[in-house]
Amino acid sequence: MNLLKTILQNIDLLVAIIAGVIVTILAGTNGISNINYYYVDAGALVAILLSIIGYRVRLITMDKQMRSIARTMDSLTVPKGRDFERIDPPYMVERLASSRQIWIVGIHQHDWLIRNSDTVRGLSLNENSDIRILLVSPSGSAALMTSMRFPDPAPDERTRIQNSLDRVMTIKREAKGRFQVKVIDFLLPYGAILLDPDSSKKACVFVERYTFRYLGGGDKPKNVYMPPSEWFGLYEKEIKNMFDAGTEYGGDPR
Repeated sequence: MNLLKTILQNIDLLVAIIAGVIVTILAGTNGISNINYYYVDAGALVAILLSIIGYRVRLITMDKQMRSIARTMDSLTVPKGRDFERIDPPYMVERLASSRQIWIVGIHQHDWLIRNSDTVRGLSLNENSDIRILLVSPSGSAALMTSMRFPDPAPDERTRIQNSLDRVMTIKREAKGRFQVKVIDFLLPYGAILLDPDSSKKACVFVERYTFRYLGGGDKPKNVYMPPSEWFGLYEKEIKNMFDAGTEYGGDPR
């Protein structure tokens, strides 16, 4: 099968070689007249030209594919000379909109949910969607500790947590696919959006590291990881473990 594929991919070159060999043999043995020789020779030259054109087309196609891969990799890695991003990468919305499995983890993900709730709602209307959300419990000790991350006067993070829970529960009531909301009494070290972890081509995780009285708000450092990065494997496992450790919020899962 591989031999046949190779032959088909290089059929123009093979025709040129065969034509050249035939012309050489016939010319050496006087097997063709001068007039016929010119026709055969011209045919061989045409075949060679076609081979060259075909080769150049393949080179151009390969170049386009490599450039496309390079652009994709550039968009999914942190720019050179910087260790992290401070804004959501622009392709995040596109990745989110095309995802089927979505894991949303964070203290409250308040701002992110405001920006992306319409997209999440649209995805939840797909019967094959799988959306899982884990936030800090608004009534636990962890919610009180979150305010320590900010300089005085510290905001009441419990209000933002509750607002986010109300928002996602509204979406859940209309959801057609799996939509599970959990809470956990644990001070999560980061917020994350894990997309399609079971897909070898689409899996990625967007991580926003929580800080302590420095680079807060929208300036919190952000990173993107994909397989086969070990960091992707670490975050995927942690996110799923934290979700398993959480408790259902507002009723039974579905």
